[in-house]
Amino acid sequence: GKLPDKVTFWELDIVAMFPNLSRDRVWAAIQEMFTIVRRSRRMRGHLRFAINKIDRKLDRIGGGSPDLFTNFTKQQVLDFVYFDIYCNDLFVYLNVVYRQIRGIAIGGTCSSQLACADCMVSEYNYLQTVPPFALQGLASLHPCILPVKPGRFRDNCLGMKFVSTSFDDLQSWLEGVYNLQLQCEGMGDIWTTLQGEIQVDQATDHSPPIIHIRLADKGTKFTKAHQCLMRYPDAYAPKAPRTLKSLVPAMSKNCAYYRDTLADAQSNIELVVRDLQGKEYCKRWWVPCLKGCLDKW
Repeated sequence: GKLPDKVTFWELDIVAMFPNLSRDRVWAAIQEMFTIVRRSRRMRGHLRFAINKIDRKLDRIGGGSPDLFTNFTKQQVLDFVYFDIYCNDLFVYLNVVYRQIRGIAIGGTCSSQLACADCMVSEYNYLQTVPPFALQGLASLHPCILPVKPGRFRDNCLGMKFVSTSFDDLQSWLEGVYNLQLQCEGMGDIWTTLQGEIQVDQATDHSPPIIHIRLADKGTKFTKAHQCLMRYPDAYAPKAPRTLKSLVPAMSKNCAYYRDTLADAQSNIELVVRDLQGKEYCKRWWVPCLKGCLDKW
């Protein structure tokens, strides 16, 4: 059979997401989400939410012991959300109080969650039925290859397409899914996030295209000097040793997560060590911690 055409990553950004989401639309989406949850979980009776007083990972849909959980009814949650959407729209700039009259609050405590909930409802309603722009044929034989549906993080959408596929058609399709205007953020064989980097190797005579993942190199020539190691405190900072106690385990975990092979993991570890050495930290602040975390692998 004929091998698939070259493929590329694409990224689209929702234009001015918060101001362009009408309050009535978001409010309707929140109520619809409750209905979707009840239907998917085949629930009967009242919908309740239990927020753990000690560990947020234990939060759940349903009730909990009052000693360990703060319980909310569906109506209490809806009342809070209604206030946040329609009333929590005041902000201060240069000692002047302003009111945002369009969209959900920019910088609001719950605005990101409300906007994501709206998009999730759109995705649930449309992406279940509309065929995604995906690879076909031999490409579907490999588990790391499309067909997959596009992914989204807040206002950024990411996916893959054939190089020969019309980008305008793809953009128009997603604008129809969200009913919002999108703009192109970029296309290419490599896509880099704050922590990770994914790359597609194009098809050959022997295999379809394959996706690889690794830890992002923050020391490349494309990274501005003041942004390379923003997460790492300066060596002279008073809280640097304490910060590294939590930062180093997180980075070692990323070394194992952002990889396909053990060689990728080794390369990731070398990047982390290089970054830590570049900050000129005292070795006793991070070397024993890093070794202990890696030994757990």
